[in-house]
Amino acid sequence: MAKSVFLVTHEFTFYNEKQNEEDNGLVNITHRLEPDGTKYNYAAASKGAKVVAHDKEAKGASNILGEDHDMYLRNPCSVADKFVVIELAEETLVDAITIANFEHHSSNFKQFELSGSLVFPTESWFDLGTFVAENVKHRQYFKLPEPKWARYVKLRLVTHYGSEFYCTLSLFEAYGVDAIEKMLEDLIMASGELSNRNQTVVLENNDSLTLLEDNINELNKIQGEVFPRFDNKIVKYSGLVEQTRLEIKEFWPWKETMEKEFTDLEPWKASVSFRLESVVKENIMLRQDIEKIASDEERLDKAEHALLCTSLSVTIVVAFKILWDLFSNPSVDSPHRKVRRWELSRGPKCGEIWNAKLEMQKMASKGNAENH
Repeated sequence: MAKSVFLVTHEFTFYNEKQNEEDNGLVNITHRLEPDGTKYNYAAASKGAKVVAHDKEAKGASNILGEDHDMYLRNPCSVADKFVVIELAEETLVDAITIANFEHHSSNFKQFELSGSLVFPTESWFDLGTFVAENVKHRQYFKLPEPKWARYVKLRLVTHYGSEFYCTLSLFEAYGVDAIEKMLEDLIMASGELSNRNQTVVLENNDSLTLLEDNINELNKIQGEVFPRFDNKIVKYSGLVEQTRLEIKEFWPWKETMEKEFTDLEPWKASVSFRLESVVKENIMLRQDIEKIASDEERLDKAEHALLCTSLSVTIVVAFKILWDLFSNPSVDSPHRKVRRWELSRGPKCGEIWNAKLEMQKMASKGNAENH
């Protein structure tokens, strides 16, 4: 088992931050390190961290997670609520942060607040601390009053130095330990305490082999209880990882099917669009035909009215002429008057016929008289 402990400690390197933290009443935890000995930054974009929210006036918010110090987060200093929400690379026991502003032609941040959450979006943020930065253009390290587990960190810039128009932030880093690292650290500390206890027992009881044997057995018993729990947790996490891998594997065929269905919908969409355009064009043509028919009907109505008025006028003129002929010749014989009365009673057409007949008779009588 001691060999197993050695292998575990060889695979993971830790760093214990000790800078008068005990005197300040701060809790000490072991920070995870990179292979080159630098602190592991859980807020690095290269590790998977990203900005998930910021105020609407902020520009270049994701620049604070990168390594290019010429890029920065820019905000007008007049904005009341300047904030950015960062999703860490993984759920982390956050212990300390580093922030910096390297831009010279801007105002430095002064007071800022940190909040944390295990989920996002959320309305419930727990406090990680309120800090005051110096008016300098280099990195500034801040230790949290109490390490807390968080996946999302909200940085709110409250006040600033100077009177420049823009307030900028170039860098944000978060340090601590993740769940697996914390479990390994606790395991190593427990093993170290057991080793120290065993060494003390050996030194004090060098002449008592029985007591030494009892302590060794106790050590083995405790290690036998610790390592199975560690193995169980490893198996549990391995099962979760395998389950996640299977779910992702099952997701890919569904994704391909959906993409294929979307691709098949494209021709149908084009066909429907073409048909809709045809219907719109036919609707326009039909509306034009209806307008033309309405216009023709209006012209026919006007022509009908004109024809009716003309017919009425002609009828009135003919009736007036008949009355004029009737009353303008009072010396005509009574048979002719009777005929004219009958004509009037028969209507304009019959009157005209009888008038024509009478004229012909008059002309015939006149011709006979001339012949005699």
